[in-house]
Amino acid sequence: LHACRLIGVAPAETVFIGDAERDIQAGRAAGARTLVAAYGYLADGAAPEDWRADGIVERPLEIKARLREFRD
Repeated sequence: LHACRLIGVAPAETVFIGDAERDIQAGRAAGARTLVAAYGYLADGAAPEDWRADGIVERPLEIKARLREFRD
C-alpha cells in the first residue's frame, strides 16, 4: 500500500508477484491482483494452486504476457 501511495496508483491497478502464500495473501488484502512466481523459492510441499492467486507464472518471461491479459 505504501508503494502504491508513493507512485500514485491504486492497488487495484497493480499486480503483486510472490513466491510464498503470505505474499499472495498480502497482495489480495491490499486489493491488488496476484501472481505466484513458481520459479522462486517455494517451500517443500507448497501448493500454489491453492493460494487463490490470479495466476501462476513458471518463468519471469511469462509475466509480461500475464500483465497484458490483466489490462485487456
